Amino acid sequence: MKFSEKLRKYRLLRQITQKELGKRALEGKRDSAVRINKYENGIIEPAPESMQILADALDVDVEALSSVDIAGDEDRIQALFDLEENRDLKIRRSEGKITLEFDTSKFTNDNSRWLSFLNYWYNERTKFKNPDENTDEYELWKARFFSNFRNSVDEQRRTLEEAYKDDLSKRKGDHYKNTSDITVLLRRMIESGLTVSTRQKTNAIGFTFSIKELTEAIKPEQREYFLTFLYEYYYWGEYGARIEDCIELADRDYRITYYVYVPTFVVIKSQVDEFIEFNNHPEKSSYDEEEFESLFADSLKYHTNEIENEIMLYSSFKKQPF
Repeated sequence: MKFSEKLRKYRLLRQITQKELGKRALEGKRDSAVRINKYENGIIEPAPESMQILADALDVDVEALSSVDIAGDEDRIQALFDLEENRDLKIRRSEGKITLEFDTSKFTNDNSRWLSFLNYWYNERTKFKNPDENTDEYELWKARFFSNFRNSVDEQRRTLEEAYKDDLSKRKGDHYKNTSDITVLLRRMIESGLTVSTRQKTNAIGFTFSIKELTEAIKPEQREYFLTFLYEYYYWGEYGARIEDCIELADRDYRITYYVYVPTFVVIKSQVDEFIEFNNHPEKSSYDEEEFESLFADSLKYHTNEIENEIMLYSSFKKQPF
């Protein structure tokens, strides 16, 4: 759909005239209504900054007004080919139906935002009574999809920060010296019942947690472990490591990943992944457990790094604790 068509669509959905839109977006300039008319008839197109002003006046995302060049079924097929190549789209036939599927369980650094969008769309769509009929309410919600998603992520981040901010500000004491100390901490978190996983991207290692678990009915022991993790994590940032977090939506569970740009922290990821794999094994004999614990202890002893030394080897991007 072209920009001109989208502009008219959302103006009518907002139930305002060209004159009213011109007054809102163009500050009531004498030819504002004429300019809106030209936009809607495809005679002229707005500059990028004017596009944002129009979007704000209509209370929609600027992406909702952007032209998407899908003019026919040939273009739609090419778009699906792109999704197959870049977003792992699968096409299947069953009982006379062809379905298009995405596996929303396989989050990676490349697709986490995409899968979060899909999960958010599905979750919110179920709240509408008749979404298949494309009601005005649903159409306007879609027009603010990205703003709505960002707001939901911001709300989750605020909830998490508020839950730990006060206790974290009062936290004092020495910091962990070695990477093996962090491995042991993460293992204790897993053993306490918290969901923990790891991520890796260029020069960074990430540790992922469920925000719901961390904010709803969390046990004192689990809370203490996570507070300790945050205390260490923000210290890494203060000491000079580049750190950043990312929130994604898996099914209905918002998850936060804390990244630290110290590549040698991969030793923590490897050790934690080994423990997770062993811990999830359905059948473990006492011999298996003894052997694993022996190997795990050796790994902690011989494969460990001094945290401050490793941070000093890499950049000095600073981030203050919340």
